[in-house]
Amino acid sequence: MFNLKFWEKKQSHIDEEIDRCLNQMELLSSDSEEYTKMASNLEVLYKARVHSKELGNGINPNTLVTVGGSIASVVLILFWEQAGNVITSRATNFTPKIR
Repeated sequence: MFNLKFWEKKQSHIDEEIDRCLNQMELLSSDSEEYTKMASNLEVLYKARVHSKELGNGINPNTLVTVGGSIASVVLILFWEQAGNVITSRATNFTPKIR
């Protein structure tokens, strides 16, 4: 719904570690013991990155807009009632239903 640029996240710490590990591996020989250890560490980092993306990276901006709109509609109806006006049964249809 909304493609806001400021909601995009920077590179995560896991991605930075993956890049650092790959850069160090380029300097090593592929048959060395240290290269093998770094390859296994890289595998763990990739699994951690997949797991962190499955957990999610925060609140979806669409959710914030939906919640903000719901709160605003309830507040407007309350102010209308407080001003002495009567809420008809049709006005309550504008408030979202709890799911």
